[in-house]
Amino acid sequence: YTKEIYLFTPKGKMITLPAGSTVIDFAFAIHTQLGLSCMGAKVNSKVVSNKYELKSGEQVQILSSRKMTPEEDWIDIAKTQRAKAEIKKYFRVQKRKYLLEGKNKLALDRFATIRASKLSNEDAQALQYYRGLAYSKQKKYDKAAYEFGTLLKTGAGQYQTHATYHYGYAQYQLGNYAEALKSMEQVKNSPQFKANAKPLICQLYFLQNQCDKATVLGAELVENAKNDKKYAEILRIMGICAARSNQHAESIAYLERYQKVAKRISREDW
Repeated sequence: YTKEIYLFTPKGKMITLPAGSTVIDFAFAIHTQLGLSCMGAKVNSKVVSNKYELKSGEQVQILSSRKMTPEEDWIDIAKTQRAKAEIKKYFRVQKRKYLLEGKNKLALDRFATIRASKLSNEDAQALQYYRGLAYSKQKKYDKAAYEFGTLLKTGAGQYQTHATYHYGYAQYQLGNYAEALKSMEQVKNSPQFKANAKPLICQLYFLQNQCDKATVLGAELVENAKNDKKYAEILRIMGICAARSNQHAESIAYLERYQKVAKRISREDW
């Protein structure tokens, strides 16, 4: 029994691979791009598929096409770690690309074809996180909350902080303010999310009639905000809370500042 096989390119270059390797493994051993576009091979002048298991001494000519892209079952067909790693990397990049381009329906359609049972734990976490993100971008917050919530329960790994924030935001959009507040409290000091989490926490306090907490946090947020439109809603909340506490002078000051920043004011809030 041999642990390695020796193969040759049409130009005579020898490629050494583990026994049991397939055409896909040979293609990736030559070049990553050739592997990604591999559609089969000529083995000793006979056309074979990507699944063909190579034998020592065979001459292999890879057949490729620019239109060819990897399929999910390639991960099972490939035997070498290099080929498997490159195929998985390709799908990770594609998932991110779909989202960055805003092709959320396409992303979800693509995710639907991925068999989570065939993925490593890390890749399965990535799949669920990006699927939740795609739902969130489509404003399907119930489905987004389910994906992020399930991920957090089963272990989110490197996506823990991001999943917590997006789960909280989805719950906020669904009107589940207490649940949203729990999540936002967990990420309020995170470098990635504190700029968004703290203003949202202030709003959540207000929505739950906790004006005292909203006022304390709001004062902290607007102290150095100057006329930043990002904090316009906080100024409105501060004005309303001050009015409810009969602090009318402060209420007017906050609402005038809000009006100046936001260029709008709702009379129904008075």
